Amino acid sequence: MDSQLAFARPRVGLLGNPSDLYGGKVLAFTFDAFETVVQLTPQKRGVRFVCAKGGLEYSDWGALLEGLDARAGHGGHKLLAAAFDRFLAHTPSLRELAPDDPRCAFEVTFRTDIPRMAGLSGSSAIIIAALRLWCCWFQVELSPFELSELALAAETEVLGFVAGPQDRVVQAYGGLLAMDFTVPRSPDSYQRLDSVLLPEMLVIWDTQPGVSSARVHHDVYERWSAGDARVRSAMARFGEIYERGLEALRGGDRGGLADAIDENYDLRASLFPIEERDRRMIAIGRRAGAAVKSCGSGGAVLAMPRDPAGLAELEAAYRSEGLQTLRPRVGPLEATFQRV
Repeated sequence: MDSQLAFARPRVGLLGNPSDLYGGKVLAFTFDAFETVVQLTPQKRGVRFVCAKGGLEYSDWGALLEGLDARAGHGGHKLLAAAFDRFLAHTPSLRELAPDDPRCAFEVTFRTDIPRMAGLSGSSAIIIAALRLWCCWFQVELSPFELSELALAAETEVLGFVAGPQDRVVQAYGGLLAMDFTVPRSPDSYQRLDSVLLPEMLVIWDTQPGVSSARVHHDVYERWSAGDARVRSAMARFGEIYERGLEALRGGDRGGLADAIDENYDLRASLFPIEERDRRMIAIGRRAGAAVKSCGSGGAVLAMPRDPAGLAELEAAYRSEGLQTLRPRVGPLEATFQRV
């Protein structure tokens, strides 16, 4: 049997984030400047989840079924193991495979160039790509909705992270998505939009890793769960910002979209801790006349000049401060598997 690869892309939260964890509405899109690639290589015996810092190893299929413990892992292989845990739960028939079935012996590795802890969904990209890979390997069909729900369960139920569905949904579907996270979620909750609606923007990031999104959300989520009126009111306002911004995006109203982007950040900063390096990236863009917000939980920002002629000047302002920039491109929704 051939080795197989599966892919996932980073995402940018355009509007409404981080309200996805709180039943809100979010606009987000994937872009193709970076990628995560998970590779499965057939083995004669045993199962291994491997990354640069070590791995989890099982002597045979039976040992895997009896001893799979994602929390025992570290870093990327912990994410791989959590993804496989939920894949097994979704596909219990795999437990009936004969030990000598060639599908029951493999090694899984991954590589990624998505900036680490930059709020671009690098962790969930590993899980999404891994689930895609096992769908191909075991010939199991998952809809994008099912894929996103399994990926979220891997992080929240298996690993105990505080996380919302946004990252997994947009990476599972790909492209520019309008998402309504009112419970209960269903495939009808998500709508893919034409990416031609997006104006030219910049993604700017710091090369030094930030803090995990779970840490960023922890205190606010506890307040939300306790019924904190200020948090509840803010999450309702995120929904209003989303609606205004979506209308502006569809109508080509650049000024209205810019206002929504700025308001989204200001509201977030009133609730969540913002690291100094993120405040600096916001300030640089605003001084240059751009609307700016965080892409995710910190480490990268999205900037849109209010005057489209100012994109190059905005880019230069960030680069003069030693920051990395790119012009995100949604690109085609290409195939997510490859045999090698």
